[in-house]
Amino acid sequence: MIVVANESTITILSRKTQLNERSFLTNPPLKGNYMSTKEVAVNYTAEMTAKAVEMYKAGEAVDTIAVAVGKTARSVIAKLSREGVYASKAKEASKRVTKADLVAKIAEAIEADTAKLESLEKASHEALELVAKALA
Repeated sequence: MIVVANESTITILSRKTQLNERSFLTNPPLKGNYMSTKEVAVNYTAEMTAKAVEMYKAGEAVDTIAVAVGKTARSVIAKLSREGVYASKAKEASKRVTKADLVAKIAEAIEADTAKLESLEKASHEALELVAKALA
């Protein structure tokens, strides 16, 4: 984009489009035919960012930081992620015990052969957990 300005005219040259101030105001170009600059409001000031990063590194909860900087928790998480500071809490994947293991545990508790209790595997997982817990 090339901008040429003098006392009475502003000419913007881009994508082979030439506009002066008067024609631009009366007949704005179609979208994509020119490039413009627009002022963007700053969402986080440098002070807000520094405060959020400092509080996060000090171990403060995201909700507390959000209240302190006047933003939502999701916004604070996004900002801390962009700053390279935020690390999400790792979800602990608990290993689910299989139905076969639960049947084996039940068989051991009642001193029975696992083969004779094989049809118990058709029961719901929750039901097998309850029985195994009751027999333990």
